[in-house]
Amino acid sequence: MYAFLHIPKTGGSTFKELFRTSFGPRHCDMIAPRGRLPITRRYVGKHRWLYPFGLKSICSHELINAYRELGDMPDVRFVALIRDPVRRSASHYQHDYGNFAAGRTDACPPFDEWIELPENRNRQLKFLTGEEDLVLAKKMLAEKTFFVGVTEQLRDSIEQFSVLAPEPFNPTIPDKNVSQDNTVKNRLLEDGNAVAKMEEANNLDLQLYRFVVDEVLPAQTKRFEALVAAGKTVRTVPDKRRLGRFYTNLVYRPSWKLVRLLGWNGA
Repeated sequence: MYAFLHIPKTGGSTFKELFRTSFGPRHCDMIAPRGRLPITRRYVGKHRWLYPFGLKSICSHELINAYRELGDMPDVRFVALIRDPVRRSASHYQHDYGNFAAGRTDACPPFDEWIELPENRNRQLKFLTGEEDLVLAKKMLAEKTFFVGVTEQLRDSIEQFSVLAPEPFNPTIPDKNVSQDNTVKNRLLEDGNAVAKMEEANNLDLQLYRFVVDEVLPAQTKRFEALVAAGKTVRTVPDKRRLGRFYTNLVYRPSWKLVRLLGWNGA
């Protein structure tokens, strides 16, 4: 089973289409536990009975510190997508500001205040380890993660994953959740003071990103090139997304609502 660690604003909405396309009703965009509790092995286990033909992949913004919570599952393969921390931070502020401007949230502080909030500092590191533990994050990405992609090389990452994975995947997937108006993000990236604040707030994320680009990706690319040289190619599969949406809307979501009504919150 693949566990896609969907860090916000890293292009994960596009990348997870790989799993939706290939696995359809055997992929689960997991509903998070109430109270923003972590997704645990027990929580995943409760989902398996809803997938009698087998659960092939899961994805959620709440797969936080998943290496600790799910790492002892014998069949799990972790997949992560990492983004340049400054660009990710600017994109995240644009997202929060856009939600406020559209009336979907009650407030969005000015950028200078937003960047100082603890939840907006070293966000990728905290997602992967539950804290700002750079050593642990490096170890997990290098040793415990089946595949690490980079947002700035998204299409190359999708192609590499499609070859490295033992199952067939279709890499011709559409871009998803791509902003049509990047005015706010671009304004931040063109502002030297704003960039300096994002670099300071994400100094550990920046070190993690360089580690991925300089060490993890080259080793992964060698594996990819060796498979290609041995004759392995991308094996496309029929698009199962429509069947997956049908199962999610008619079976998974109604069933999980019933579980919650019966009083289980996912703890």
